[in-house]
Amino acid sequence: MKGSRLGTRRARTAWLLLLASLVVLALVAGYPLAKTVVLSFTHTNILQYPLKSTPVGWENFARVLRDPAWWQAVRNTLVFTVISVAIETVLGLGIAMLVNANVKGKGLMRAAMLTPWAILTVVSAQMWRWMYNDVYGVLNDLLK
Repeated sequence: MKGSRLGTRRARTAWLLLLASLVVLALVAGYPLAKTVVLSFTHTNILQYPLKSTPVGWENFARVLRDPAWWQAVRNTLVFTVISVAIETVLGLGIAMLVNANVKGKGLMRAAMLTPWAILTVVSAQMWRWMYNDVYGVLNDLLK
């Protein structure tokens, strides 16, 4: 009986923690998405302040669906997506098989795979080192 109460308490805690994450996600992603949907049914110049919106219903969608440039963009996106996913899948599978196989040069391949990750870390560390430099660093200059 005691174990089931503990399990219930843990499940409730897990749901509360998940709820907090979902609320933050809804605020960060949901609000802009909802605002975009609302604006899609209006004629609005987002460069003008304050925003002046005129409701147009489905007119924006009808105009886009009649536009040949939009259909060309959809076609280009689909072609690019299919080709790039196919190439990435084949290359990724090939590299994974090469790294997993017992062949000569496996260590070189692993080093080549880790190099981009290591370079990012080194570049970031060097950038912060320059920023914090006591003679010519940007942060030192700002604090003067």
